Amino acid sequence: MITHTEVPHPKILVSKRDAALALSLSIRTIENLIRRKELVARRVGRPTLIVASSLQPFARHDHASPPPAKRANTPGGETAEINDAAPETTAAR
Repeated sequence: MITHTEVPHPKILVSKRDAALALSLSIRTIENLIRRKELVARRVGRPTLIVASSLQPFARHDHASPPPAKRANTPGGETAEINDAAPETTAAR
């Protein structure tokens, strides 16, 4: 009698947690990499899944840290992000 053993199929999509474990990064860093389009991800219903084949090419190269957000001191001594975008205009009523 011939028996078939199941051959494990490699995952095509992995969770953010699995991607973080595979790359030794935090889930927040994985989310930032997805946002900066350095990792390919897909939404499947609610969860975001990472294309597994995008992990190895990412790991093969060094990556510079993103520049820090521009900050400015406010009159109260607090810091706030500076928005380089043009200010929104409102139409007169």
